[in-house]
Amino acid sequence: MAGSGADANETAATIAADAIRRRILQQRLMPGMHVRQDELATELGMSRVPIREALKMLSVDGLVTYEPNRGYFVTQLSRSEMLQLYWLRETVEDNLINTARWPTAQELADLEVQKQRMKRADITVEEMVAAADAFHFAIFALSPKHILAREVKRWWAMSTAYRALSISIHIREDRESDGDHDRFVEALSSRDRTMLLEVSRRHRETTVARLLPILPDPGEDSTPGEPAPNRTAQADPSRHARGARR
Repeated sequence: MAGSGADANETAATIAADAIRRRILQQRLMPGMHVRQDELATELGMSRVPIREALKMLSVDGLVTYEPNRGYFVTQLSRSEMLQLYWLRETVEDNLINTARWPTAQELADLEVQKQRMKRADITVEEMVAAADAFHFAIFALSPKHILAREVKRWWAMSTAYRALSISIHIREDRESDGDHDRFVEALSSRDRTMLLEVSRRHRETTVARLLPILPDPGEDSTPGEPAPNRTAQADPSRHARGARR
């Protein structure tokens, strides 16, 4: 019976983690906001125990941060952290792509399905993040370097808030980079590794170029526990994609 109780708590924690992650991706919980466990427990119809476990899980992914004697807060975004994460990703993703085998016809068909999902006009940020994860992780899985692929997945999880913010701008203002996923599939179909590396690098650079104008420098970060200013609304939309290699 003890095992059944532990399994139930683990399941509830996973459900709670998914619900909190959705709130962050949907920007219902903004960077710097205090995550109130009692309110979440009431909303989700569960005790605070799985909520607390869920927040521990999300802290590993970097989506929330624990402050002693204060609780959990949605992690603040910063240029410095984003640039570090994307530097790590670039280094290892290039290695994975350089060592990837070419996909089978069925694997290409599966990538096409995810690509079409991302092109839907009514797609939400949450759906786009999930489809992008499935698309890119399938490409990384073509490499035999599974430890590196596992680490990249961890860094993608840590950069979820940045990717979600970039995607929200992309959906709202700029669908230009939709074509990147076409070029991924084209490069894989034609077995053009140079093209594959180029489109992968450009894809990352587009996100960085969108976010650099609106993310605070380390010295500009909001007071801990206070929501970050809405720089998305303040930034010039025409600058979001500037600087990305085309």
